[in-house]
Amino acid sequence: MAEWCLRGYRERKNGGAIVPNHYANDTRIALHDIIRHTNAMNKIDRRTYIPASLTLPAEVADLLFLQWVQHYAKERLGIGAFQSNSDVCGRATTYNITADGAVGIFITLGQTGSPGTIEGKGIDQAVLEVIIQDALARVAEDDTGEDLCFKASFEGQSLGKLDQTFFTQLMRTLSDQVWIEGKRRIGKHVILHFVSPRPNPANNLFVPKTTITAYIFVPGPCSGPLSEPLARRFKQIASAICAFALGFPVDMFPVMYPAPLDEATQAFNDRSDMSIDTLARNSVGLDVFGATGGIFPEFIHRVSSSLIAYEASMRQVHSEVSIILLVGAMEALTVPNTSWKLDRAVARFQNAILALCPDALDAIIVHPNMEKALGIIKGKKKNNKLRQLVLDRIYELRSNPVHGGLSVNGQSFSLASSDGIVVSLLSDLYRAMFLAFLQSPRSFLIGHPKIFPSSVADI
Repeated sequence: MAEWCLRGYRERKNGGAIVPNHYANDTRIALHDIIRHTNAMNKIDRRTYIPASLTLPAEVADLLFLQWVQHYAKERLGIGAFQSNSDVCGRATTYNITADGAVGIFITLGQTGSPGTIEGKGIDQAVLEVIIQDALARVAEDDTGEDLCFKASFEGQSLGKLDQTFFTQLMRTLSDQVWIEGKRRIGKHVILHFVSPRPNPANNLFVPKTTITAYIFVPGPCSGPLSEPLARRFKQIASAICAFALGFPVDMFPVMYPAPLDEATQAFNDRSDMSIDTLARNSVGLDVFGATGGIFPEFIHRVSSSLIAYEASMRQVHSEVSIILLVGAMEALTVPNTSWKLDRAVARFQNAILALCPDALDAIIVHPNMEKALGIIKGKKKNNKLRQLVLDRIYELRSNPVHGGLSVNGQSFSLASSDGIVVSLLSDLYRAMFLAFLQSPRSFLIGHPKIFPSSVADI
């Protein structure tokens, strides 16, 4: 048996010397040095490989390589059935591209940065050899092929049956809900089609049920181990964005699949149609993927986790759970991905609100129900003092049930309960904070061991 070692190399600008991929940080061109060890007595049927990419992380380069192999296998060998097997931790370890389970291409993944193996059974080995080289060349150029279009469906429903959730969320819903109809976009990644009867103010207290068809665009070149998980992530983020825009929960239907050809064609046309507005809230576009000029994992993680927590808060029966999630949604925007992220968390949270949405905080202070809802007596206190009292009280409302459990509050079926007012006020504050962060993303350094350590005074 002969073995191939396929390793990525890059051309260094300085002198044009060929150097290993991990040394060539200032490169322009990706090359491949294919070292072939053959044995004339044996048939070539197994190879080892390490995809090399100009910019992609190693794990993404591996998945892109698999998709190109899958694409070329269907194009050149007529086999496209794809199956993956996972270990006990859920990590995919093998990928099989077969015609009948026995004939095809069998790939075993290596650890990140370590070679994997490819074995062809019952196929033309010369063709497999070319497929491997072509797939590696595509990865070296960061070529994801033509984008794919997946179709998903959502459904949004404002308050329905008269239960405890109705009274917990009533004040928030009346303040937050928005009617949306027609096509909208989330940047170049999602096209949405909202369908909802126009509400009649005389008869409809709540926005009617809204159905949403989402067309999600992800890198190609085919549906596989890179595109499908990415489409599922975009689907969940898009659903949470829709809930934020509408002001009520949005349910995701579990089925998602490549859009039929006619619908995909229309979706791609809509994608390039700039007359289709960006989905917005309070006139602020909700393109979280393009807010920073590109997809940055840290930013996407913050806004998506924040939106998901906010959407979950809308579904809660107990007001304290809703408050925990609302404060958590605000905190998610401020927590850095660092070793000191838990240091001075309260000060960082309060500083972020003052930096991003001081007017929304002041709106809570002057709200006629603030004293009843938060238990703060304004009296003749100055505004800065009231700001601090409100910020302290907000975090206390979050911390008490987190550390002490939920209370038996004996809430009555009241249309304007104190708990419902708090949920509504915090929802308004979150909306203002999120939109401000989306327009001006930033990191908050309070808690940094050298810049803002514990010895530095709080706000």
